[in-house]
Amino acid sequence: MKVGSVAAHIKEIKRDEKRRKDGFSPIERNFYAEVRDELERLQIEAKKYFDMGDYENGGALTEEITKLKNSLEEIVDLRLRKILMATVSESIKTKNLTRDEMDFYNDMKLMVENFRKFLITGERGNVVVEPLPIQDETNNKNEERVEVQEEETSKNLETTPQEKINENYVLIRVVAPVTVALSGNRALVLRKEDVLHIPEMIYKGLLKRGKVAEIKIE
Repeated sequence: MKVGSVAAHIKEIKRDEKRRKDGFSPIERNFYAEVRDELERLQIEAKKYFDMGDYENGGALTEEITKLKNSLEEIVDLRLRKILMATVSESIKTKNLTRDEMDFYNDMKLMVENFRKFLITGERGNVVVEPLPIQDETNNKNEERVEVQEEETSKNLETTPQEKINENYVLIRVVAPVTVALSGNRALVLRKEDVLHIPEMIYKGLLKRGKVAEIKIE
């Protein structure tokens, strides 16, 4: 059994995660998947013990599996709390997040900024946020960054209330990940299978690049 090495690794990560109040402990890109695979392997091994009537080793291994699961849940809870805090506080640094965690952060950041804008202005939608820095370039190899001309950005983000009413929007589905660069060092991060309304001018540019598809409701 390799429980000892796995348990020691998780224990070290948990200890480091608790220690870092303003950031995240560095973990392997596939940490969660690897731990899940290891837990599954150990559960299969424990079942074999029980099937052979070796309840002592089967019970001992089951107990260790439970401890590993509890430690993993604690790590997840610690990181989730800090991810949520990072959406409203710049004091929490987003370095060392996994790809899945970065996607979750982006989703929550957009929701927070959208709701914040609604409370302040009474308007919803078209919120753009700083794209989350990606530490591993291989995670972003299929994502393209599209520059939007300044005059187009100004028209879409700095319109009067009446212009907003008259502006045409298109319901789209994102078919390939893309980051739309806007003015003021801002960006709109779009991930594959996202569904949203965007200004027609931006839609046309992304359509030409094969990044989006229009959703037509009959």
